[in-house]
Amino acid sequence: MKISQLQQIVEIISCGSINKAAQKLYISQSGLCASLNAAEKELGQKILHRSYNGITLTPFGLQFVDSAKEILQIYDRLLLAALAAIVLSAEAA
Repeated sequence: MKISQLQQIVEIISCGSINKAAQKLYISQSGLCASLNAAEKELGQKILHRSYNGITLTPFGLQFVDSAKEILQIYDRLLLAALAAIVLSAEAA
């Protein structure tokens, strides 16, 4: 699974809608659905219930989103650490 898929799924939940998340992420709704479907297939579990009334998290989805948010926080810290190392390296040169 890619970091971008985690980010996309968290954004879907944040927006409460696949369509709104796709607009915010500047990708097509069909592209976002394909990414979500690929993640669900990889995991062998549905993350969201989809209906005409909107989306809701499955019981697995609740756990998934909490974990995805933690992973994304760690990823952000790693990016900051890498950037800091680059800056320190450049200053030392």
